[in-house]
Amino acid sequence: TNNIDATISGSGNIDCSSVSCNDVFAHVSGSGNIKVFANKSIDAKVSGSGNIYYKGSATNINLKSSGSGKIIKA
Repeated sequence: TNNIDATISGSGNIDCSSVSCNDVFAHVSGSGNIKVFANKSIDAKVSGSGNIYYKGSATNINLKSSGSGKIIKA
């Protein structure tokens, strides 16, 4: 897959960790969790208590978090 845009506002979970993507945008606003697989780039933002877990060989990495949430390389 070329790209994926995964967004959670509020609560919920998205698991795309078994889908290899070139470019990933992941945004959590609230208490949800997102799991992604990024090969080239990842733009991940967390605001709140949610988490983003990412794996893959992305070299263009932009990570921002505010609140108690975390962005974790899996």
